[in-house]
Amino acid sequence: MFSPFFAGIAPKAIGFAAKHLTPEGMATIIVLLIVSIFSWTVIITKGRQLRRARKMAKRFFEAYRASRDPLELYRKKEEFDGAPAYELYMTGAEEMDYHLKNNPVPVVQVKPVGGNDAATFAQAISWPAPFPRKSATLPSSRCRWPWNGPLPWRPCRWSAA
Repeated sequence: MFSPFFAGIAPKAIGFAAKHLTPEGMATIIVLLIVSIFSWTVIITKGRQLRRARKMAKRFFEAYRASRDPLELYRKKEEFDGAPAYELYMTGAEEMDYHLKNNPVPVVQVKPVGGNDAATFAQAISWPAPFPRKSATLPSSRCRWPWNGPLPWRPCRWSAA
């Protein structure tokens, strides 16, 4: 708080402190000044880094939402350096691309699910060895948790045929 009452005291206090400063006091002030400059450098650098990360993340999310294929950005080799979500995406895309190339899961037959749903699910999937061939069906629209409690959305249990 600055008031006219203290206006003349500050310059006098600094002059008095400078006149009566010991070598240890001078060393302490110099060290504090150096550490302060270092701290402000870190603060400003991190602020710029966060601003850049926010801008690149925004660009990444816009490009990701614009594509229909989840691996499109990976295949185009687009880069959004500094965006944390992009780094996570690249790690997952590399892993998914590896598994799609080396462990393909062919869909043998796709047929509609009974009821009013127009959705389709893979009825028979050919699993790579050593897994046996299995098929999965989705139960009717009365899906509930095992304790049969109603939920706003209905999670379903898959049954192996």
